[in-house]
Amino acid sequence: MSNNNTSNILLQLLLFFLGSGAELDDGGELQTLLTIKRDWGSPAALSSWKVRNSSSFSHCNWAGIGCRNGQVTSLSFHNFQIANLIPASICSLKNLKYLDLSFNNLTGEFPTALYSCSALQFLDLSNNEFTGKLPEHVDKLSLGMQHLNLSSNSFIGDLPSAIGRFSKLKSLVLDSNNFNGTYQGAAIGGLVELEMLTLAYNPFKASLIPNEFGKLTKLTYLWLS
Repeated sequence: MSNNNTSNILLQLLLFFLGSGAELDDGGELQTLLTIKRDWGSPAALSSWKVRNSSSFSHCNWAGIGCRNGQVTSLSFHNFQIANLIPASICSLKNLKYLDLSFNNLTGEFPTALYSCSALQFLDLSNNEFTGKLPEHVDKLSLGMQHLNLSSNSFIGDLPSAIGRFSKLKSLVLDSNNFNGTYQGAAIGGLVELEMLTLAYNPFKASLIPNEFGKLTKLTYLWLS
């Protein structure tokens, strides 16, 4: 066999394996989504999550899925009537930046399973039935977080000072809970990228508006009633 023929065969094999790798990556995310559906108890809102054909990235057309360059970057499950605990398998989607679980029936304490979603920038858990205290180590969420909405739940206690470690936060929405401790004004005052802050409708311990809020020069919306 000539050197040219050998080179051509090797090149074809290389291209084949590279192509196979792309398909495996695609199939990997598809299988991850099917695992999420199963771990969540196969809710009715995800009934469209089925393998119907062999076309690449077909899962990007499933309900609630958003993709960029064929990779899942967002899950938007607003008002999907999901009730079970948030499965840890969600964080197997390594490019997941946007997660909206608002207006569902999610219960239990703050979902620490989301600590492994390392790329997350937007998290909306509002209008659910979460209870208990926010964990002291809430900063184990992605520190790239820009939008955090925990409003309209039943969280209690103090707001942990670790909230001040989300230096890229643009919106922090905590209104309409049962927070009955302190709200860590100095920590919040260090979030200098904040554009929106809501602490309203919580029985926080009485205190003066902290001087540190004066550092929030990008703030355009502040709700403290």
